[in-house]
Amino acid sequence: MSGNNTHIEQFYELLPTLWGTEIDFTEIGSDDELKLYATAVVLGSALYEVEHAGNQANPLKAYDLIPLLEQDFQLVPGPHDTVQTRQAAIAAAELLPLGAVASNVVNSIKKLVGAANFKAYVPSPVFPPTVYPASPGAGPGQFRDIRVLPRLVELVDPVATTGTFWCAYQNVDPTVTTPILLLQGDQVVVGAGNTAQMEQVTVLAASGTVQSMCTPGFNYFQAAFTKSHDIGASVTTANYPYWFSTQRLAYAVLSAAASVDRPTRAKVDALMGKLAHGTDPWAIVQSTTTTLTGGTVGPLTIGSPIGTQSVGSVTFVNSM
Repeated sequence: MSGNNTHIEQFYELLPTLWGTEIDFTEIGSDDELKLYATAVVLGSALYEVEHAGNQANPLKAYDLIPLLEQDFQLVPGPHDTVQTRQAAIAAAELLPLGAVASNVVNSIKKLVGAANFKAYVPSPVFPPTVYPASPGAGPGQFRDIRVLPRLVELVDPVATTGTFWCAYQNVDPTVTTPILLLQGDQVVVGAGNTAQMEQVTVLAASGTVQSMCTPGFNYFQAAFTKSHDIGASVTTANYPYWFSTQRLAYAVLSAAASVDRPTRAKVDALMGKLAHGTDPWAIVQSTTTTLTGGTVGPLTIGSPIGTQSVGSVTFVNSM
């Protein structure tokens, strides 16, 4: 749709100068002029093909190689995605090697959904960030050297009340005939995965002799329990980093229409899954109020689209 001369026209005007003024190309339909025209058509068409091939390296201009580029970045287009939508997804994916720095996340999402649908990327929107548990090292999880081979067993006896008790335990896998043993001084997580009841305790004593009120025929350990545990509850010395915080939470603030569009949300989720670090959660939200420079997200109200609002009100500044 350009008003510039085509490549064929450019060659048609350039070739007489290159070939010399002794040849008269002004007589339309002469052998020389026909040769000039035919040569210009061939060279112009060849140049267009070279440019067309070069465009395949530019995600926003590619066409023929779009399927191959999508394979390179493990992209799966939706059934109704347009050429422009697929090009934008490839352009965003090409920024992945730049990592999760804020500027790259902004540029990636903007390329994916379009500048009109993107408002802001807001890292750590909740300040001060919440942390649970308040002292993660004190339990209920534990932080151990992952290079040390962990031991995992399960309770044979239940822990019905709090206090210091002996409990029988056994291998989780009964086909392993050699018993896995707990040792005095081991720090273990009991009931890992049961967030209401799991706790970190220290093995106060260990024995292969049956203890009072315990099931005979097993190995035993003693610990001071502060919670009850069922038969079969796991007991592990492994690294179990139970620690929640909003420090690494991030909001991708989109337009109202884009934030509730399922294909768009799926594309942004896929992009953030590749860009963000493994410990980084994110949410795709929409603005409640807007100004020339930013706006607010939330608070959550009855009738607002699920997953698009924060519980409280969060202020954001538009990302450039």
